[in-house]
Amino acid sequence: MTQKQRTLVKRVIDWLNEEGLPEFSLDPEYPGPGPSGAGSGRVASRGGKGLIRRLASALRRRKRGEVRRGLPSAAPRLTGSLEENLRRIRTTFHLPESSDILLKEVEIPLRKPRRVAVLFVNAMIDKRVLDADLLGPLLSPDPARVIQVENALVEGKLERLFPQVSVDLKDSLDSIAWEIMSGKIAVIVDGFSVAVLADAAGWRHRDVNQPVNERVVRGPHQAFVEPLKINVTLVRRIIRSPDLVVELTEVGSLSRTEVAVVYIAGVTNPRLVDEVKKRLNAIRLDYVSTDGELEQLLDERTGSVIPSTMITERPDRFAAHIAEGYVGVFTDNAPAGIIIPSTAADLLQNPEDFYTRWPYGTFLRLLRFLGFLIAMFAPAVYVATINYHQEMVPTNLLFSIGATREAVPLPSILNVWITLLAFDLIQEAGIRVPAPIGPTIGIVGALLIGEAAVRASLLTPAEVILIAVTAVSSYTISSPQLAIMVRVSKYLFLAASALWGLLGVGLVGFGILVYLCSIRNFGVPFMIPFAPRVKGAPDVTIRGPLWKMERRPVYLRPLEPRIAPPVTRRWMKRRDNPNDDPGR
Repeated sequence: MTQKQRTLVKRVIDWLNEEGLPEFSLDPEYPGPGPSGAGSGRVASRGGKGLIRRLASALRRRKRGEVRRGLPSAAPRLTGSLEENLRRIRTTFHLPESSDILLKEVEIPLRKPRRVAVLFVNAMIDKRVLDADLLGPLLSPDPARVIQVENALVEGKLERLFPQVSVDLKDSLDSIAWEIMSGKIAVIVDGFSVAVLADAAGWRHRDVNQPVNERVVRGPHQAFVEPLKINVTLVRRIIRSPDLVVELTEVGSLSRTEVAVVYIAGVTNPRLVDEVKKRLNAIRLDYVSTDGELEQLLDERTGSVIPSTMITERPDRFAAHIAEGYVGVFTDNAPAGIIIPSTAADLLQNPEDFYTRWPYGTFLRLLRFLGFLIAMFAPAVYVATINYHQEMVPTNLLFSIGATREAVPLPSILNVWITLLAFDLIQEAGIRVPAPIGPTIGIVGALLIGEAAVRASLLTPAEVILIAVTAVSSYTISSPQLAIMVRVSKYLFLAASALWGLLGVGLVGFGILVYLCSIRNFGVPFMIPFAPRVKGAPDVTIRGPLWKMERRPVYLRPLEPRIAPPVTRRWMKRRDNPNDDPGR
């Protein structure tokens, strides 16, 4: 290759490196992107065809999002020179423009003084840890402490400089930047090419409080909060087993949001865990901040109203599903946990079902299912009956409804549709407005506007009662995902009832049921154990006794299928002998 060709190739390679494609290099020592340096070496020695093939492959990878613009070809690392390290740190953290990131230089009072740089985010650390556990031991004039610091520096054991705190050693500026943005303090000593990172997170956060959407009368009254570490601790307080595994990863090239995958080793199906981690690692996005965004990124059916995951704000519910073989995901800055996968039965259940005796739990579960049916179908059935199937209504009731509709100018379908929209507007307004005004808006919307509409002959009393019953029934659904799905689907059934009556409601319902039976979330059918029908613990429509719930869900294929031995209450075996009865 001539010098002119070599110069041209070098310009192309420089441009590719600036675009975030670092696998191109003229350096024969560059390891390359493949395993063990496969595919590396001199580009020039391969000729023009090899360069074109690699260029086309790299551009295709960039188009798929596997390579992003602006990424450095290699993460810079610390050196033994403190001046050089400070120069790189100021460039990386944009100092002194970033006013909340502080870089302080101090000098250790040894026989031969040594310079030290301390780097941290001002509002994210605990100042007591900085003063008492980091700077205090370094600047202490105590002779014993000075000797201990000198010995640690001579031996190269920097972790021994701070015995009071948990520390880690990093040499990559990329890793150091992520740790500092997570609330750690970096201490860089002149003459060493590593930084000591001390855990000193101390920013303010919301305290653990009661759940907002999944409240119970009997049971724990704790909900997740925004910091991920606190959420993991809440779960570990419930599942106190070393088999509870929490794997951390990052999502988002800019936000670098910390995500935790939670499961129980020896119980959870490894294929399910691998599928969750594969989807998380395949996300290519600059910014991911909450569990709602992550839930959408994990879902393979982006246009469906059926969720593939389940969101819960209760640690007890999260821990119970993890113990059964589900996989949990936590997102930093999100006050909820994601349970994978979701099924129809899980969305209809409530933690309070298990905190009462099983007959009461069964009654509450059936009542909740009835509320789901009323919220979904009541407006559609009313419109279909009034317009197409008057013979189904008792004669006296039909005359009463007809008499009240004589003065109403609009047809029943428009009345019900407008009233449902008005109720949804009032519900959204009650959520968004300040807390002291929310109940007032609910009372004004529900009582005054409804009463005024009836007096003005815009609505019939039957329609007001219908909307009120539908609204009350919708609040029996504890899952926010299922509740929003019902709010959207009821309009579809209402339109079908206006066009074809109960036949339209049945056809749309049958189509939706067929669609639900075809859905598979992370390989698990959504309608299981209804369709396909499988045997398991009595915990679907009927909440069976706890001592009968001996097995984990078979559709998760857990490594350990039994959650309890065949005889859960071993004291009952003594009752077979009448002489052991304490009542005799």
